[in-house]
Amino acid sequence: MLPIIRFFLPTLLFGAGVVSAQTPPSHLPPVAPGYFNVSASTLINAPIDEVWQVLLDLPKYPEWNPFARKQVVTNALFIPIDDQTPKEGGYMLITTQIPPIEGPIDANTPGNLLNTRISGEKITHINTPEPYQAAWKFHPSADIALSAERWSVLSVFEGQTYYETREVFDGLLAPLVESTQGDGLQKGFHAQAKALKARLESMT
Repeated sequence: MLPIIRFFLPTLLFGAGVVSAQTPPSHLPPVAPGYFNVSASTLINAPIDEVWQVLLDLPKYPEWNPFARKQVVTNALFIPIDDQTPKEGGYMLITTQIPPIEGPIDANTPGNLLNTRISGEKITHINTPEPYQAAWKFHPSADIALSAERWSVLSVFEGQTYYETREVFDGLLAPLVESTQGDGLQKGFHAQAKALKARLESMT
C-alpha cells in the first residue's frame, strides 16, 4: 500500500466497479478491524496469472499506476537492490500520490510534491497458487504508535480475475492518518484498481 513522509505516512499500495450477477466471495484474510481501513475491488477480464504478473512487476508501476507511483524492493536498510522481485521477508520503499493523479498517466507524468508520500514496508506474505496473495506492513513502526498492513488478493470468479485489496490502520496515530489522509487513501485504492483493470484489459 501514511501521513507526512511516511516514516509517518501511509502506504501505499485498489476499485473499479464489479459487474456481475452476484458479488464475488472475498478471499481477504480475516483481521482485527483496527481503527479504520481502506479497500477496493474489481473484476478483471484477464487470466489470473497475467494479473499477478502485472501486480508484481514493480518497475513498470510508473507506466500505469496513478496512486503507487513507485515501489522499489530494498534491503533492510531501505537501499534498493538489483533483484526487484518481491519476496516474503523482504523490504520495499513505496512512493504514493495521496490523493492519486487524475487523468492519463505514463512513466514521465510528474507527481505533486505536496501529495507525495514515502513509506518503508516489510513484505509479510507472497503466496500462490489461488488465491494469490501479497501483503506488506509499515516498517519500522511500534504498533502502539501506528500499524498499517495491506493485503492484495486474486481469485477466479465466473471466468474472470477478482482483485481485492485492503489496508487496516491502527495505533495512537491512526486517527491523525484518517483525518488527514483517509479520503485520499480511499481514492488512491479505487484509482489503482481501475488502472490495473484498464492495464490488463488493454493487453488482451
